[in-house]
Amino acid sequence: MLIVMGLLRLGFLANFLSHPVVAGFITASGIQIATGQLAPVLGIKAHGENFVDLVTSMVPNLGQINPYTAAIGLGSLGFLFWAKGGLKPSCSASESERRPRAQWRRSARRWPWSRPPWRSGASGSMRAV
Repeated sequence: MLIVMGLLRLGFLANFLSHPVVAGFITASGIQIATGQLAPVLGIKAHGENFVDLVTSMVPNLGQINPYTAAIGLGSLGFLFWAKGGLKPSCSASESERRPRAQWRRSARRWPWSRPPWRSGASGSMRAV
């Protein structure tokens, strides 16, 4: 059905869906995907096609969690959350506004890849050109 709608150029119909409907669909999809991945992350068996079936099949198996699989899975998940929120750029916009341009130029001179080869002070072949 989606292919037919795409071929008939009916994608503009999506503009008539309200923002809360689209946001609710995306949120529900995210919850369904996260619930489906929870059992493999914990190393337990679960089956089901919807949220309720997955959760009810996971609850009895919580005692069979594989500690190694859970440690790797939850450690990876923790790293992803840390990387998203914990890593900050080394120079914020307010800091770059406070730093004078001359200081930026001085620090850029230290790195050979930040200036053209003819200004690097290398022996004369490039200067003759």
